[in-house]
Amino acid sequence: QKPILNFIGWVIIIFGKTYQIGDTISINNSTGKVYDISIMHTHISELNLDGDSTGKSITLPNEFVFIHSVTNFSKGTDYVWDNIIINITYKSNWEKAIKIVEKVVQDYYNKNIKKEIKEALTENFKEHEKVIVRFGMYEKGLYIKVRYMVNFNNSNEIKRELTEIILNRLKTRDISFGKTESVDS
Repeated sequence: QKPILNFIGWVIIIFGKTYQIGDTISINNSTGKVYDISIMHTHISELNLDGDSTGKSITLPNEFVFIHSVTNFSKGTDYVWDNIIINITYKSNWEKAIKIVEKVVQDYYNKNIKKEIKEALTENFKEHEKVIVRFGMYEKGLYIKVRYMVNFNNSNEIKRELTEIILNRLKTRDISFGKTESVDS
C-alpha cells in the first residue's frame, strides 16, 4: 500500500507542481531545499529557522502530500515578513528607543527594500509601505519588535545589517539592554 501511495504522491508532486527541485518547502515539521524527487521519496537539505543549511539531508516519503500540509516558500512571491526583537531594561528610555528603532528600520526599508516590494506586490503594496513596530513587557524587561517585508533569499544579510545599525544607534546612556532586572529594582 505504501509504494502505491508514494507513487501517487509523486504523480501529484510532479504534475500538480506542488514543488520542484530548488524550492524551499516545509512539510511534517521539516523545512529544507528540495534537491531530488524520486518516485518514492523527496530529498531536502534541511534549513534551520534562520534559513541556513544545517548540513543534514531529510528523506520524505511522497505520501506525505496526502497526510501533511505542504508550505512552498518558493511559490508565489519571495517576500516574507521578518522581524527584529530588541530587549531593553525597564529603566531604559523606551520612548526614545522605539523612535530610534522605527526610524532606522523605516529609513533602511525606504532606501533598500521598498522599491523592490512595490514592483513585486503592486496590488497590496499599501499594506507593506511602512514597517510595523510593536512594544511590550516580558519578565526581564521590555521588548521592541519591528516587522518589515523582505526578500526571503537575502533576509539573513538584511537582518544582520539592520541589527548592527540599530545596536549602534541605541548606544546612549538612557538606553540599556542585555541586563536582567526586575520591575522593583
